[in-house]
Amino acid sequence: MKHLLFIISAIALLVPLRAASAKFNRESEIERQRAILEQARTPADSLAPLFNLYDLIVTADRNDIGFQLMHTARRAGDTAIALDIIRNLANNNMRNDSILSGLLAEAKQYTESSDRRQTVTFIRLMRNNALFKYSTPDVKTESLHNLMEKLEGIPSDNLYDRLVMLHAVCATMADFPEDDFLQRYVDQLNELVEQLPASDLALKNFFYVNAAISYTRNRENQRAIYYDQKLLQIINELEVRNRKSGRIFKSYDPNRYIIYTRLLENAEGLTSSEVEEFYKKAMETVENDPRASHTYKNSPLPTVYYNLYHKNYRKVLGLLQQHVETEHLTFRQLPLMRIMTEAAVKTGDNAALLKLYPRYVEMLRQYINARSNEKHNVLEVVYDLNQVKAENIRLEEERQDEMRRNWRRRAVLMAVALATLLVFVIILYRARRKAQRLAESLEESNKDLEAQKRNLLDAQQQTARARDQAIRADQLKTDFINNMSHEVKAPLEALREYAYLLAESTDDHKKKYLMQFADLLMLNADLVTTIVNDVLQLSELHTTSVKIEKKRIYAGPVCEAVVETVKGRVHHGVEMIFRPLQPDILVNTDRHRLVQILINLLQNAAKFTEEGSVTIYYRRSDDGRNIEFIVEDTGIGVQPENAERIFERFVKLSSDSQGIGVGLTISRMLARLMDGDITVDQSYSAGARFILTLPIE
Repeated sequence: MKHLLFIISAIALLVPLRAASAKFNRESEIERQRAILEQARTPADSLAPLFNLYDLIVTADRNDIGFQLMHTARRAGDTAIALDIIRNLANNNMRNDSILSGLLAEAKQYTESSDRRQTVTFIRLMRNNALFKYSTPDVKTESLHNLMEKLEGIPSDNLYDRLVMLHAVCATMADFPEDDFLQRYVDQLNELVEQLPASDLALKNFFYVNAAISYTRNRENQRAIYYDQKLLQIINELEVRNRKSGRIFKSYDPNRYIIYTRLLENAEGLTSSEVEEFYKKAMETVENDPRASHTYKNSPLPTVYYNLYHKNYRKVLGLLQQHVETEHLTFRQLPLMRIMTEAAVKTGDNAALLKLYPRYVEMLRQYINARSNEKHNVLEVVYDLNQVKAENIRLEEERQDEMRRNWRRRAVLMAVALATLLVFVIILYRARRKAQRLAESLEESNKDLEAQKRNLLDAQQQTARARDQAIRADQLKTDFINNMSHEVKAPLEALREYAYLLAESTDDHKKKYLMQFADLLMLNADLVTTIVNDVLQLSELHTTSVKIEKKRIYAGPVCEAVVETVKGRVHHGVEMIFRPLQPDILVNTDRHRLVQILINLLQNAAKFTEEGSVTIYYRRSDDGRNIEFIVEDTGIGVQPENAERIFERFVKLSSDSQGIGVGLTISRMLARLMDGDITVDQSYSAGARFILTLPIE
């Protein structure tokens, strides 16, 4: 270490700081550091020039210098430098899992310490990104299932393992950072990060970057600004630390440029003076740092966000039209297309709007489809996990029941044994020589009974804990489904809003064509809304929170009302008919739920009937105590083997049909809550016939 301090001091005296020189000759300084390295005689003497070369070189050779520095630091016995460069190499090779695996093995060779623990955790987080964040959707779904199961098993006091596992769960869902379900885990992750020691700057920097990105894309300006300002503080601390250790060539200007850009993207949460300050600083980094300058040249986002804040929409539109197609902005195209569309509307540039709308709408459609698929996958994972937990709880309850039965049998046997012993006591009382052995047997029996009593109490406590876990698991599922309803509001509003803009911003002779396109957008928006409502309805029924309010109503007007509601959804040429075959019947039931069931049945019939008719009518049952509502069609019908299966949740006999397969499930559950039922009439062969049976009184 003395040699290292000598070298660092010499460099500090001989080499002027870059801040003191406006023009820094990087190549000549690299050659000078190589010359110093060649003169080094020991590993300790080599550390300073190697670190300077690592900070100066920006080509592919930088990786080789880093590995050379890592091995040299190990030979010199300098653990702090070795672990520092290991973290740097992990950051530079974040998508190469083989290199990350080797670096993890290297870090684990060092003696346990807070720095080693930080480094090992940092590499594990990088491997999460390499293994989960950039994998295929199928792999992500399978990984998410396994990760959430493992997360349940990690003790709450194991900070670093929970950090890694929570980050892995978030990484598998990183494609949709604005998801409430994901955001819940991100918030939990941020709470754990706040518990890290102050010395774990590398881990805090990693998590603050991810948090700032997540909250920015979720448009939570204040929270994103909070974490970006924390990042600036960490950079300042790292610069002070590097200067003290002799790393005078390490530059954080590219990092600052990215942070300033993100702060300007969140300008709604800044004051006017802060916007001006951050824009000025961003432009200074562009002027002084070649990497920041290269980035700005291909994607001038600071200027875009600055002009957007000042409502200079024409400038914004011009900049984005020049750069939005570049590879540097590929990952930002959807939000940037939204900004371009807003700018075109504000400037009244109809030509730009007509050019933007088809592509923007297609991107929104792909985005919504991708979100729907991801939502469905996450829902399946959560549902499967809850099913597994419920099955485990059921098996545990069965085991506890069996144990209790065994204890009862043993208790009976012990009672019989005790009675027998009492008889023997009377007999053995007469034989004094056997009295001692009898006393010992009774004492042992008492001990066994006490042990059985304690075991029974333990079994009862375990059963109570299992019940509580089941309640928490069910609450987690319910919370997720309820939160999901808020997720589609923003994209649906965008679809409806831009559908109107699309139709209203063109000439009359094109409006008819664009209105068809807008109707298609609105139809898809309604489809997504229907899917969400179905899932929420299913959740409500599952928790048995639905109340049935019965009133006396006539069946005829109800049938007429549902036919008027649904007849617009039949295929062309199909007729929807209400055929009253009997006098009107007065029935005591919940009108709202009855209408909901009949609409579901009529919509289902209309969906699968491409020609002919859909008919609804009612009749009294043979015993006169029930009313039967019959919905029959001339569609594809229901095979006998599927007559019950179609009422199961998430079952779709045709993958081409719309919806998620819960409409008939909800209808049957509602019917049974109303003391009735829904069945398929298998004797009907002209299509499908569904019979809703409800009590009249």
